[in-house]
Amino acid sequence: MENGGVVASPAVLRLTEKERYGIVALVDVALHGEGRAVLLREVAARQSIPLPFLERIAGELRKLGYLQAKRGPGGGVVLARDAREIRLGELCLALVGPKEAAVFVGLPVSGGVPGTAASAAVAETFGLLERSLRRQLDGVSIEDLVRAARRIEEASAPADGDFVI
Repeated sequence: MENGGVVASPAVLRLTEKERYGIVALVDVALHGEGRAVLLREVAARQSIPLPFLERIAGELRKLGYLQAKRGPGGGVVLARDAREIRLGELCLALVGPKEAAVFVGLPVSGGVPGTAASAAVAETFGLLERSLRRQLDGVSIEDLVRAARRIEEASAPADGDFVI
């Protein structure tokens, strides 16, 4: 569900569009770069990201040290760091800050009567869940997502003898 630039999954995670597009862009660059620079317009086309929005995000990713621009023939962008070193948790924090970074979405923590044991128990539990989710995000690298993307591409490729029209 999209609402005010925030994407929410009923599963538990809310990412801003900036986080989602930033992650997808880095995965695309790592997946399709393989030693060469990738043009942002190619990333935008493959991932259906509006080019002007991607250019702004890429500018921030360069300033934050995740992308590096290559000029001249064969120019474009490359990862500035090894894909194994870029963790989703740190990336989300860098892109939008601690108050907006990927958060757990569930029951409203402020629900109920303030100061009651029930409200405190709900707030405490969802706080624990959010910290756990952030630890999980810190355990996932861009390289992990590249491997997953390759596995998905291989699984969806036509089998030998099959053809696509």
